[in-house]
Amino acid sequence: MKIDLEKIKRLPPDVRKEFMKTYLQHAEKKKEAGIRDDFMKFVKHVWPDFVEGHHHKIVADFSILERCFKGFDPEIVIHSAASYKDSMKNLQKV
Repeated sequence: MKIDLEKIKRLPPDVRKEFMKTYLQHAEKKKEAGIRDDFMKFVKHVWPDFVEGHHHKIVADFSILERCFKGFDPEIVIHSAASYKDSMKNLQKV
C-alpha cells in the first residue's frame, strides 16, 4: 500500500492519529500472516540471530518442516549419515 505522507499531514489530528493506528495494526497483521505461512520467517522471527544455511533452505524448500509446522505430518525424522559432512567436502573439491 502506497501512502502519500503529504495527504496524511493535512488530515485533522484525531483522524491522522486513528489512521496511523489502523495502518500500524495492518502492518503488524501482515507481518504475522507472513510468519504464520512461512516456516523460515517464523524461525527468523523467533530467533533473530539465526544464520540460515544452505541445508536449512533445502529442508524448507521441500516443505518438509512446513508440513510438520502446519500439522499435516505431526512426526518427522531427518537422518544424515555420520560421514555426510566429510562427503560434502570431498564433492566440493572435485
